[in-house]
Amino acid sequence: MTTTPDAPTPLTPTITGPNLPAIAIGLLGVVVGALTIAHVSIGLTVDWNRLGPALFTGFGVLLVLAGTIGVVRRRRT
Repeated sequence: MTTTPDAPTPLTPTITGPNLPAIAIGLLGVVVGALTIAHVSIGLTVDWNRLGPALFTGFGVLLVLAGTIGVVRRRRT
């Protein structure tokens, strides 16, 4: 009785390139850090009623774009 070897399992594709949500979170941290340093060093005051919603909206748009790019890339492979 002879046995045939099992078919090799396909390799899972490795994800290459930067992680876009991590970049977006990092950019948000850089912006908040820069504003904090500017406030401490030169006394810059920020109107958070105007800037806060814009920052979070921009962050959300970056995350949506990153998700869309991820979905499109995943379908092509």
